[in-house]
Amino acid sequence: MSWKDIYGLILLAEKYINNQKIIGPLLILRGITSNQINERHAFLIYLIFLIKIPKRNLEENEIKILTICQVKKGVDEINNDINMVEYECIGNYTKNENLSNYILDNIEGGNNEGELKNLI
Repeated sequence: MSWKDIYGLILLAEKYINNQKIIGPLLILRGITSNQINERHAFLIYLIFLIKIPKRNLEENEIKILTICQVKKGVDEINNDINMVEYECIGNYTKNENLSNYILDNIEGGNNEGELKNLI
């Protein structure tokens, strides 16, 4: 998968995954691939938010949110062309901190072995 675009950031959204309510920031990741992507394919990432106006305590300047990305629609494998694939990603953010004072700064890979099985 080659990632091409990130769009549609909503700082506070709600989504149900396997009857579990997840509340947090939501965005769409768009990529291209020639591989097959099955329905319900999912993976974890971390969304890294930085505060717009830094505080003295550096630990309070960053928020790292565990985020699950689930394919919106699976695609079949193709040989001489590419498929565009979109993943809807929602962060599990349970703190009361208002994210409107933060900007999305980075995305990091998540632990897709153990943690993912607990979420889906």
